[in-house]
Amino acid sequence: MLSILIPVYNVRMYIERCIKSLLAQSDLDIEIILLDDGSTDGSGEICDYYNSLYPNLISAYHQTNSGLLMTRRRLFAMAKGDYLLCVDSDDYVSPYLVTKIKDTFQRTACDIVLFDFMIMKRTPLRKKKFVEYNAFSEDRIFKDNSMAELYEELFKGNQINAIWRKCFRRELLDIDTDYSEFAFLKMGEDLLQSIPLITRAKSVAYIKSPLYYYTVIGKSMSRSFQKEKYESYKVVMQRMDEVLPTLDFVKGLNILNETKRNFILSALTEVAKLDCKYNFKERFEYYEMIRADEFFQTFYSTNKRLPKPLTWLYNKSYLPLEIFIVYIRFINLMKYPLRSYVYVG
Repeated sequence: MLSILIPVYNVRMYIERCIKSLLAQSDLDIEIILLDDGSTDGSGEICDYYNSLYPNLISAYHQTNSGLLMTRRRLFAMAKGDYLLCVDSDDYVSPYLVTKIKDTFQRTACDIVLFDFMIMKRTPLRKKKFVEYNAFSEDRIFKDNSMAELYEELFKGNQINAIWRKCFRRELLDIDTDYSEFAFLKMGEDLLQSIPLITRAKSVAYIKSPLYYYTVIGKSMSRSFQKEKYESYKVVMQRMDEVLPTLDFVKGLNILNETKRNFILSALTEVAKLDCKYNFKERFEYYEMIRADEFFQTFYSTNKRLPKPLTWLYNKSYLPLEIFIVYIRFINLMKYPLRSYVYVG
């Protein structure tokens, strides 16, 4: 059986669409577990309603607010299936998701099935444009030496680190690991939890098929400015420092340094988010916070040929850095022109 695990928090506008897309599956040999993380907008009541309609298929539980990471950890412990799949409560899925995942597991005997997703964007003329995000150019099976390519993609970019983009065998879970020290994380929890899954897997099957529909909300954490993201990502980078050197397939690859570089650039450009209201003085204080951090200092001093924004930061050349930030903000404005949220569907 396949367990579908859904953390729920203040998604009243989207949760029914999510549940209905799961009820429309061509294969309903599944369990759906909804865990309400202290919602205040009526989302929990919607979960209870669908539990009452489909008691043999849907379970609904409630807890005081604990955050996304700890909610997912509790869902993992609740699951009864041999295969686990996470779905975010503001997203929805293809009616063939379960069938294609099960078929791939049976056909390839893999440990993880990785699939593509769709996202709806708006053009400058406000027209809907559906974009398919492909991890690779064709169906693949990664095992033995080819796992190195998968590790590189996981750690260097953000294409496959989303926990909802993969279905995995239960035995890959580090279910006994205590994640409570990471409960504060604002970003990076998907990668943190994907590391043990990918590194324990002996084979991973990729199907070039968009089975998941991702919703972008204007105030979602990934698009909203949050100063705490730097500390969150730093924790994940430090965890990678511990794990990567132990992996035979990644020895000799420059994955960790490239990942750290991208992480610091991402943290630096947080102030370019459209909802960041920092003035010049506050932005300079934010730059100085990153510059003075031991993590950044160690990284900069042990690497050469770094991107110019990192050199500007290290040298306190904040004027060209400000010009760079203004440029990034302009790009963001072109990507997300004057709207509060975007939805899929």
